[in-house]
Amino acid sequence: MGTKRDIAFVTIGQSPRHDMVDEMVEIINALHPSKTPLRFGQYGALDNLGREEIDWLRPLDHEEVLVTRLQSGETVKVSEDRLENYMQKAVHRAACEADLVVLLCTGSFANLQASVPLISPDRVFLNYCFSILAEGSIGVIVPDKTQVEQRLKLWRQIGGSRAERIGLNVCAASPYDGTEGIVVAANELAACDLIALDCMGYNLAAKQSASHIGGPPVALARSVTAMAVAELLKLH
Repeated sequence: MGTKRDIAFVTIGQSPRHDMVDEMVEIINALHPSKTPLRFGQYGALDNLGREEIDWLRPLDHEEVLVTRLQSGETVKVSEDRLENYMQKAVHRAACEADLVVLLCTGSFANLQASVPLISPDRVFLNYCFSILAEGSIGVIVPDKTQVEQRLKLWRQIGGSRAERIGLNVCAASPYDGTEGIVVAANELAACDLIALDCMGYNLAAKQSASHIGGPPVALARSVTAMAVAELLKLH
């Protein structure tokens, strides 16, 4: 693996997502001091799409839901299955310009292909959370109530035999509507052994709010992913 200097972030919405990337870059730079500054690019699955095409991606009743933002700041829901082709195109654009591609979503995009290493937060973050506990329970917070069952299914799938020993409890609280809902959800999960903020939209302030209830430790998807990125970078 060559020296990684160019890193591309791919969002399921529209780029740029400085609200996500700036926090991640700060973590990466802190863990990877370098005389040569790292260069970062951003790409979005919904970049340059008209409103009609974005509306077409709204999830139907039987489809799995993802929550993201447009450049305007508007929050939208999209179908995970139908978004995958758009994600593949964005990943391809990113891989042409970068040495490492990082998805900005914990959704399961198992079929994406890239010509460079591709970091998928769903596998990084969920496996990280399962690695912490030998038994007990994980309280998972997701952005929307419609995601509770689908995320529970994915956690069990990725957890495998570990999920048979570890209980899973899932609540919903938007990452984009302040921290009040996150505090409520964290209180509901206070009896768990770990709280997992299962969306790249949750920020450090959300983690602090969930932690202030005095309950279990809190794992944040974007910071765990940023640490994984830093681990792949060579010192130079």
